[in-house]
Amino acid sequence: MASKKSAINVIVTEGSIKVHYFDRTLTIKIERLDDEAEDNSNLFIKLDEIEYWDAPDNIKTISIVELQKILNAIESYAEKNSTIIEFE
Repeated sequence: MASKKSAINVIVTEGSIKVHYFDRTLTIKIERLDDEAEDNSNLFIKLDEIEYWDAPDNIKTISIVELQKILNAIESYAEKNSTIIEFE
């Protein structure tokens, strides 16, 4: 049986993570942590800054269910690419 294609696509760029979820896009600012970081994280994401989709959907809030799916997709991306991401 063929596997179902994920509706979420994660792309890491310099300074942000772009998440494409169906017909919407979310840009999440990331901070790169240096190698001296105590917790060995490579990237840091502030969850309280994730509220709205990018334009033209920027008046639509991101639901808790959507946020959980987005975070799961980001964690999956990180695992596949040997990246550590810390959420706060």
